[in-house]
Amino acid sequence: MFRNKHDLSVRFDGTNFIPNTLGDLTKRENRYGHDISPPGFPFPARQVEALTAGRQGDDVILTNVLAFDVKAYDPFVPMRVTTTNVATLPSDPGYGIGANTQAGSGGYVDLNYSRSIPPALANSAESFGSYFVRSGNAIYQAQPPVARLLLPTYDTWSLHYEQNGVDDNNLLGPDLATNGLDDNSNGVVDDLAESDAPPPYSVPLRGIQIKIRVYEPDSRQVREVTVVQDFLPQ
Repeated sequence: MFRNKHDLSVRFDGTNFIPNTLGDLTKRENRYGHDISPPGFPFPARQVEALTAGRQGDDVILTNVLAFDVKAYDPFVPMRVTTTNVATLPSDPGYGIGANTQAGSGGYVDLNYSRSIPPALANSAESFGSYFVRSGNAIYQAQPPVARLLLPTYDTWSLHYEQNGVDDNNLLGPDLATNGLDDNSNGVVDDLAESDAPPPYSVPLRGIQIKIRVYEPDSRQVREVTVVQDFLPQ
């Protein structure tokens, strides 16, 4: 396949490989690892096969990595205190066990973290306004379970799909969210509910946390580094 011989971002038009510009890559269907067959929005991310033996390891920048974990900041994820007075988030052991008292909110979470906590706690987090408790806007929750559960995605998005003259979602009509009208008669002009191609999460990303855990063969120790980057508006 093309990627086994080249380090270029390209898309296939059925006949030729066409190099992608940065503008092309704002469209999901042009990105590597996104389904385009059968064609149609939202072109979900999918698990991809490994490179052939001749290319394996070409892009390795760190060996003996035990974990590479990326989380998004959710200002409304409920923080809960266990019976032993330990404050926990959904990825922590003991979340929702015992007294399960809520004590504040905000923390770094996995996208669609409802998969790892009891349904009652997920419902409670949703009612509290948690950004990332579910798999995103309704169109993504309707995707097949593998695409929905294994690969939740945050995307900064592009208005291309709202200005392409196509009803991408086959529900409301083409480009209703950018036509300057209140098409759904809710008193709001061009709101998210009129969008035929919304982003996976229509909320701002305020920060990410990356944890890298590595085994050092020489010292036989495990080391962990945490990198945090905020995206707060200036």
